[in-house]
Amino acid sequence: MVDPGSVGWWVGSNGYGGLVILRREKSERSELEALVERQQEKIRVWRESPAERGGERGAELAELVTRAAALQAYRQVWRTVDIAAVTAAAHTDPWVALRALPLVDKGFSRLLGDEVIALADGRLSNYFETSGTTSAPAPAPKSTADLVVNTINFGEHWASFLGGARFAIVLINTPQGPAAFQFEIALNYLGIGTFRTWVDALRNDYSRVLAVIERTRPDVFAGPPSQLLNLYERAYAAGSRPPEFETVLLTGERTGPALRRRLAALTGATVVDASYGSSETGTTAVAVSADELRLQTQSFLFELIVEDTAGRTVTIAAEQRVHERGTAEGELVVTTLDNRFRPLVRYRTGDLVRVERATGGGLALRPLGRVGDSVDIAGQGIDQQLIENAVWGDPGLAVVNYLLAHDGDRVDLFYTSSAPVDAVESAAAENDRVTAAIRAVLPGAVARRVPQLPASAALGSAAGWKAARVIDIGPDAALADGAVPHLADVLRQTREFALATRDGEVVTL
Repeated sequence: MVDPGSVGWWVGSNGYGGLVILRREKSERSELEALVERQQEKIRVWRESPAERGGERGAELAELVTRAAALQAYRQVWRTVDIAAVTAAAHTDPWVALRALPLVDKGFSRLLGDEVIALADGRLSNYFETSGTTSAPAPAPKSTADLVVNTINFGEHWASFLGGARFAIVLINTPQGPAAFQFEIALNYLGIGTFRTWVDALRNDYSRVLAVIERTRPDVFAGPPSQLLNLYERAYAAGSRPPEFETVLLTGERTGPALRRRLAALTGATVVDASYGSSETGTTAVAVSADELRLQTQSFLFELIVEDTAGRTVTIAAEQRVHERGTAEGELVVTTLDNRFRPLVRYRTGDLVRVERATGGGLALRPLGRVGDSVDIAGQGIDQQLIENAVWGDPGLAVVNYLLAHDGDRVDLFYTSSAPVDAVESAAAENDRVTAAIRAVLPGAVARRVPQLPASAALGSAAGWKAARVIDIGPDAALADGAVPHLADVLRQTREFALATRDGEVVTL
């Protein structure tokens, strides 16, 4: 059977919105084509009349629980669970069935990934790992069926706004994760040519990427905002013509209105939060327009951890909460329905989200950050959006990218700019304007324009916002956040840059 998958696959466009899947065995090719057609039809029915499919989710959940119960990782956490009762309840009410099962976390996901790899027995198609943004990298193996379904979920939704695209550059600097691979084959599925590349984090040399962009003139950029900002920073520093795109597909990092407006101004493009998800869960929400991320309710069950009227923490079906209140906020909990190779049941993502009614039906998602995502700077709890609203909120400021360094009460904002500087006076005036903007959030902060920032400023998707853009350079600060020890060399370079630059030294990177 194809569902488990086997090693090695390739997906490209056949020009008709389907997939060309290269497999030696004709029977496997036929089964994969059938899977493609089933998933396309599943999405169509779910869009047009979700009530027709609502009952199927119970059967899918029952099958998922049965498969999961065969794995040692689940047997340990479900020791006291009556699996037969849960699967029976799933057919009647999947939400009641879910509430009989405990929540699981990232540590559990790591154990599950290790077990799936050990038991794969030729069923593994591609091995990936999580980026290590929030903890040590964990296995995220994928089967062929998982990748095919994810590709179609992407493509069938992106088709609503990418119909005229010709060629895309995919610049996602996490080669160990599935995002770059998945984005490329999703774009290929739509008949869009691709160049997938990455930039070494230590040399941070974008010259080849800029040369390929000049040669191929892609109309689509796909990647995290920090990589795109770094690309423009390097183009300005090299005196190159900044690239222009028609559509920018963002992924891997939290964005806000100020950042999206700044990226639109830099690129001349329509800027889209293209997807939401993780290496563990797969893609749980996909863009259907520049303004809306649609939860993939045909492939997942979504719950939210919220407070009830008595102030108690409870877990509730996201769609139920939205039906009652029109909108809901909380920590997202995910159950996969389509991933039979590595089933996740009631996985706590650690992500805070807002769920709303989507245009035309279904559920729309707005990411709000992660639990505990703020950082203490000069005695204040500062969130990413506060900083970025300050540096990118005023269209009169030309800030391309930034790095915030703090040492006790001293805060320095280092930034790059797209504005030409012809004299010392104009540079000083720009520093004054950016300083005034950041002091609205952090009184006493000082802004300083620099020719370029260290490599860490482009690693938001690999290191997280706090490690990539905010660094504690006080004498007692740890060299690197314990969650990202593999980036210690990059963070050491950033610390050295900040300590030297704040005192007026000219730093060459």
